[in-house]
Amino acid sequence: MPRAGDPPRTVLHLSGSLGFGGAEQVIVNLARYADTSHWRPVIGCLLDPRCKESPMLRAAQQLGIETAEFRLRGRFDLGRIRLVRDFLKQRRVSVLHCHGYKPDGYGWLAARGLPVARVCTIHGWWRSTLNMRIYEALDRCIFLRGFHQVIAVSDALRQEALRAGHARRGVLVIPNGLDLARFPLRQERAAGPLPLDPQDEVIGTVARLWPEKGHAYLLSAATQVLRQRPRCRFVFVGDGIEEHDLRHRVARLGIADRVMFAGLRSDIPQVLAQFDLFVLPSLKEGLPIAILEAMAVGIPVVATAVGNVPTVVRHGDTGLLVPPANVDALADAILRALGDPEQTARRVRAARALIESDHSARTMAFRTEAVYAQVLDSLERRNGSP
Repeated sequence: MPRAGDPPRTVLHLSGSLGFGGAEQVIVNLARYADTSHWRPVIGCLLDPRCKESPMLRAAQQLGIETAEFRLRGRFDLGRIRLVRDFLKQRRVSVLHCHGYKPDGYGWLAARGLPVARVCTIHGWWRSTLNMRIYEALDRCIFLRGFHQVIAVSDALRQEALRAGHARRGVLVIPNGLDLARFPLRQERAAGPLPLDPQDEVIGTVARLWPEKGHAYLLSAATQVLRQRPRCRFVFVGDGIEEHDLRHRVARLGIADRVMFAGLRSDIPQVLAQFDLFVLPSLKEGLPIAILEAMAVGIPVVATAVGNVPTVVRHGDTGLLVPPANVDALADAILRALGDPEQTARRVRAARALIESDHSARTMAFRTEAVYAQVLDSLERRNGSP
């Protein structure tokens, strides 16, 4: 850590987010739980013309965290790299921590030649569209090489970075952490903001409506579940490019009265408390914040065995796992979880204990700040500083 008596070092977290999903919550929690005797966090966002404001910055400001906007004139505005570079110099930023392919590119170019520790976190590579595949390939193959330390939120992402040619010592894993104060353990299903019938069994998921999240498979599984448990209600929280297609799929399956699209929500703890079961049907993941939140609140979990999900959803212990894109297995696991309340309650207790011990935001921030200190120490020794 920085030496006793030294003033706090400024850390700029740079994001290109247009929303407030799992990665953005991680950024806010890193700043919220920073050791302010050593570090002064600032959350910055690259805002393109599609975005009038950043929900992430608004959330940070409500917590009293300093923020910075870097407004772009287009989706990519390389001329604005100077904005970031000027901020780094004027604020004497010690650590630039980038989150995502766009911040990685802008941040790397802006910090070149400056005495700034460059750290980035890989939250996920989604490859959802051709453009995304191109940008993320640039990130893996070019941008990440400009950082002193690369952090991955899961071992699967670390392995992907290693396959892209990054030195083994240059990629380490720090799992996502949760602000447990926002997610108290519930004792029983509660009333909440969604208009749900208390007689229904509520099966919910929280995720962007993107193809890799596997929502279409959950809808297919829903038709099987409803044949045996017709009082089930399936709730999809989130928005995204798949919403139109998913709504049409619901109509074709004839289950519109059993499915709710709740949209993007800012009251996730209260919404989760209305669920009887949380399902993550993703085709690929890092370590999703939503699943940690469900486990913290005490919602039983069924999930696909992708990414780092099996490190927290341990089959039969803290939840149930199924192969991705397997409708029959997903439906069977949902029915098993709903049909055996005693074993489900046991898994819920084990899940909460795991989150408390290994996945708190405070632990995540502590581990990340140790990386900052290590990189700064290495740079100072390299430059001959005392």
